[in-house]
Amino acid sequence: MGPLEKGCVYSGGSVDVISELVGAKGKDVLYVGDHIFGDILKSKKERGWRTFLVVPEMAQELKVWTEQKSLFDQIETLECEMADSFRNLDSSTRDVPDISKYKKEMMETVHKLDLSYGMLGSIFRSGSRQTFFSAQVQRYADLYTSNLLSLLHYPFTYMFRAPSMLMPHESTVDHDLTYAAEDGDTSLGLRQRPKDFDIETPTKIMRQNNVPHLHANMPCKVTHYHDEDEDSDEDSSSAMSDKSA
Repeated sequence: MGPLEKGCVYSGGSVDVISELVGAKGKDVLYVGDHIFGDILKSKKERGWRTFLVVPEMAQELKVWTEQKSLFDQIETLECEMADSFRNLDSSTRDVPDISKYKKEMMETVHKLDLSYGMLGSIFRSGSRQTFFSAQVQRYADLYTSNLLSLLHYPFTYMFRAPSMLMPHESTVDHDLTYAAEDGDTSLGLRQRPKDFDIETPTKIMRQNNVPHLHANMPCKVTHYHDEDEDSDEDSSSAMSDKSA
C-alpha cells in the first residue's frame, strides 16, 4: 500500500500492481524464482519479463560433471561407434548393423552416471540427452544459477550472453567444406576446398566419402509438363458441350 519507497521491502500484490509501482514493463523487469513453471515459464510467456532461475541442485550437477569425466567420454565414444556402424549405408543396403553390444554398454554407462547424481539421477540430462526440464531452462530462463549470491561476482553493467550452439546439421559439416559439381557430373557432392584453392584456376576436388548421397541427382531433362489453364478450360468446355449435345 502507498507509494514505492527506496529501501523498503514489499510483499503481496500482483503483477499489475508491481508494474504500476515500478513503472517498468517487459524486458525492464528481472524476475527471480526457483520454480520453472510457476515463476519462470509463466512470467516469460505472459509478461515477457527477463527471468532468473535458481536451481540449488546445479552445484551437485557440476560436481558430477567434473568428477565423472571418464563416464561422459565413454558415452561419447559409444555414440561415435554406433554412428560408424551406419556409415556409408544407403537405400540399397539389406543388412542391418548389429548395435546391441553398443546399446547394452550405453545403458550400463548411463546407469553408472545416474547413480553418481543420487537416487533420482540428474535433473538436466539422461546420458547424452537433455531432460525436459533442461530444455525448459534453456528456452525460458535468461539466467540460471545454484545460488542468487552468484550475482555478487559480476558488476551491475555486466552483459550475459549464452554460448553459441550448433544445430545437428551444422555440427556435422565443417566451415571449410563447399558444394560444387565435378567435371561432367550433374550431381552435387560434398567436397573439401584445398587450402591453396584458387578461384581463378579451379582445381578438381575429390569427393568426400564420409556422407554418401548427400543430395539427389539433378535432372538433366524436363520430367514434368504443367497443364495449361486455357487448354484445360477449352477441353472441359468442349466436353460439357458434347454432353449437352
